[in-house]
Amino acid sequence: MRVELLFAALVALVVAYGCHILVKEGGGYYLDGLIASAEYMYGKNEKMSLRFQEYVDDKGLLLENTGEILHWCRENKTSVTLYNSKTQGLYSYYSFLGSQAQISTVDEMAFEMTGEYTTGEFAIQFSDGVRVRALFYYDRIYNYYDYFYTGSLFAAGISFLLVFMMLIARKINYIRIMDKELKVLEGGDLEYEVTELGRDELYQLARGINEMRKAVLRREEEERRNAQANQELVTALSHDIRTPMTSLIGYLEILKMGRYQSEEQKEEFLEISRQKAFQMKEMIDKLFEYSLVTGKMEETYHMERMEVGTILSAILDGQVSDLLNEEWEIEENLSGYTSRNYVMADVEFFQRVLDNLLSNIRKYADKSAKVVIEAKEGENSVAFSIRNRVLHEEALGGSTGVGLKTCQKIMEAMNGSFQVKRTKNIYCVSVTLPLICPQGAGRRQQPGQNKI
Repeated sequence: MRVELLFAALVALVVAYGCHILVKEGGGYYLDGLIASAEYMYGKNEKMSLRFQEYVDDKGLLLENTGEILHWCRENKTSVTLYNSKTQGLYSYYSFLGSQAQISTVDEMAFEMTGEYTTGEFAIQFSDGVRVRALFYYDRIYNYYDYFYTGSLFAAGISFLLVFMMLIARKINYIRIMDKELKVLEGGDLEYEVTELGRDELYQLARGINEMRKAVLRREEEERRNAQANQELVTALSHDIRTPMTSLIGYLEILKMGRYQSEEQKEEFLEISRQKAFQMKEMIDKLFEYSLVTGKMEETYHMERMEVGTILSAILDGQVSDLLNEEWEIEENLSGYTSRNYVMADVEFFQRVLDNLLSNIRKYADKSAKVVIEAKEGENSVAFSIRNRVLHEEALGGSTGVGLKTCQKIMEAMNGSFQVKRTKNIYCVSVTLPLICPQGAGRRQQPGQNKI
């Protein structure tokens, strides 16, 4: 756009200069022709002689009244030379500002030589009867040179503006169109598309506005879908949770009232109640995960300084034991860390991450293959990973991925990281937390609270 504006300015400047020269030189050529025309100059001088005679008669002037005569010359922009043949007195009056009357004595031959530079000699009679020979010089015509010069500058300025405005009229109209269209967007109609013209900065601006408009629409559509999905999930879970809850209440009532027939039946009812409770917990966790991923819930993290060995042992003992009791083959490689190092973590949320990962093992892992649980310590962080073989290719396709997104959000809130790697049928998930050392070496953090 800068190039276009510069080009428009240069073209307008060339046209303006041409107008300036045309008016100035054309006017000068016209005035030169008038001055060179004896007929024209004689007519002007004759007209001035008649006007001067009227002035002399009205004022009753004498030849000696030089002040009044000089005043007339200045007003009419006409110089006058008067010659009294009897006294041989020559009176010269000029129309120029600041000039004075010049009086001298010359013979007629000298006066005749003076008359060679004018057109026509005229007779003027003063109120005392003195008659003189007069030469008139119509000086006003020379002022027109200045008028034409001033006019040429005015014409140049007007032509510059007109040409420049004509050349950029398209851009101005485009700006007006964009202004009207932006007002439509301000009114809330984000479906309205801003006009894109050309390939300059205005086009880039319009394109950027359209991209931003589309991004807002996509985000609104995504939020709408998320809200609808959450609503559908809450509705479905509210309905589905009633079935296990009703069963659980029924079995608990039977156990409380002792209406079972044997100890074996009692243990059976307790196991069923336990399964129903876990079923309800899974539904509630799923609801929590959707709320967390879609940003509908705010959680406060209470970060604590804990030893790496302590946090891993406390968290893994229960989970690994459950898997072993369920006849899973577990391979633990937990020796790759130093117990004297510490991390900042919220134990409850970290436990939630591990619960989610180990729950996925029960759902999607191949029970005939080993589940490898490892802990490795780097220079500034400690990583905990779980690797297993997928039961079948379609297993992961049935997953919504919400649990993994929940884990990622939790780890990021604790200044850690969450990574998923899949190679053929091997699935590996790794979580990382930054280290702090007792001596203050390495990366340090202060206990505090994070929110998501």
